[in-house]
Amino acid sequence: MDINGSIMESSNDILTEILVRLPPKSIFKFTCVSRRWNNLIMDPCFIKRYDSGRRRKGSSGGKLLGFVQCNIMRLASGTYMFQPWVSRHSFLSVSEGHSGRFPRELGYFISASNGLFLCGCIPTTYHVGNPMTKRWVSLPTPHQLFPDRAISVGLACEEGSNSYQVVVAGTSHDAYYYDNMPIETYSSITGEWRESILIGPYPFGIAPHKPPIVCGGVFHWLTKQGVLVVYDSSSLEEERGGEREKKNLVQLIKLPWGGGSHIVWRTDNGQTLWFGGSNLHNLKIFLLPMGKHSSSSSISSDEWTLVHTVAMDTLMKDLIPVTAKDITMEKCHVASQRSTRKTRWILYEHRSFVYMVAFIPWDPRLVLVRLRERIFLYNWENNTMNSVQLHGYPSFTDFEWEWYPYFDSVSLSSYAFGLPQQQQ
Repeated sequence: MDINGSIMESSNDILTEILVRLPPKSIFKFTCVSRRWNNLIMDPCFIKRYDSGRRRKGSSGGKLLGFVQCNIMRLASGTYMFQPWVSRHSFLSVSEGHSGRFPRELGYFISASNGLFLCGCIPTTYHVGNPMTKRWVSLPTPHQLFPDRAISVGLACEEGSNSYQVVVAGTSHDAYYYDNMPIETYSSITGEWRESILIGPYPFGIAPHKPPIVCGGVFHWLTKQGVLVVYDSSSLEEERGGEREKKNLVQLIKLPWGGGSHIVWRTDNGQTLWFGGSNLHNLKIFLLPMGKHSSSSSISSDEWTLVHTVAMDTLMKDLIPVTAKDITMEKCHVASQRSTRKTRWILYEHRSFVYMVAFIPWDPRLVLVRLRERIFLYNWENNTMNSVQLHGYPSFTDFEWEWYPYFDSVSLSSYAFGLPQQQQ
């Protein structure tokens, strides 16, 4: 028995050394080889070693697989969600054969994190899963449905583990701001929802119908008054009045510049915060070193550093090739702009300036931008623009539509999502 056990252990070590050198998508397929291979690959120790090894080697991240295009009003609560004229989301792929729609029973796309998707029908139904493996998990119904508030929902998936969190935040519909915001958090570890309150140093109100941007497990909400609300879900708990009530302090960061579209991202293990904005006149990129501001409850806009700016006219004339279709659509918009205010807004947003979509997670020098249904990869350091070819049928891109990039995760944990950990 000892000899056989030693042989088995030795062969497992050799197999492990081979597997850690393969991409996660290939390793996921090997779980079907045998029970032994599945037990080895799904072992939490192996997953942790694999993901940490990829980080130490400086892996550049996954590749861009495509975009989820969806109506922003899918995030509205109440009966609006079930109106037939609210179109469902569609997936536009960068490679042929992968475009289309998600199963209707999953509801609407809500958020994405580390290769996982959050779908559902706000405020009652939520599903988390990996579209690549087609494995989905249904969440229990939250306790608080926030019937008198607008809702923002975000997903945070921890790299190196199968655990994730879903945060449902309730914000005010009116113009009045408060220094607190109720939230409810679902943890995959406990399998339960838990209510808590976010406390800010001064009143704030997050933008409704927009999911937070999640980087490294930290939630970032844009507000109506040009402030970024930063919430770290690992914040401490306080004992108040003999009852344990979770009250989390959020960090409020004043944005450096207003504009028609905003994007944010964190790099360097959360030590650098990037901000990008564009409007009718300019596109600008800023950075904020978070190390010296980690303990500050509020940060002013003066702390940001401008690293890049380009005039929108220069961007449109010199970098983006204008096709005959663009000229035709512009003439149609100009001819009809006297009719409705909405038509003028569509013209300004989608023809007169480039709409910012997202930073490339592993390289903030690269930014995804959009001109109507066309996507470009903009390298602001070299001032170059490359078109991203998409396959599928984009919906009409008026101001009610948003584009969310989907990146293939380099983390094995996202591919292991929904699979049994061990088999006896």
